Amino acid sequence: MWIKSQCPFCQKILTLAQENAISHTVYVMDEDLVGLEKVKKHWDWTTVPLVTTYDGDHEVLIGGCDDFQKKLSLK
Repeated sequence: MWIKSQCPFCQKILTLAQENAISHTVYVMDEDLVGLEKVKKHWDWTTVPLVTTYDGDHEVLIGGCDDFQKKLSLK
């Protein structure tokens, strides 16, 4: 997940991942706005958090905070 440290939705998603014991890698992009723009362009996503997961060997987009919450409720 790509986040910005002052984003309330990013903090919420980190809490959800921890509370649900979901293994995750966090990229804090506060100091790399150019890199963040590249990631957002790659995934055609405009906001943070930007969350991906793996489906087999392929990385796929989950989306943002609401999408992550929806994905959790399906389990």
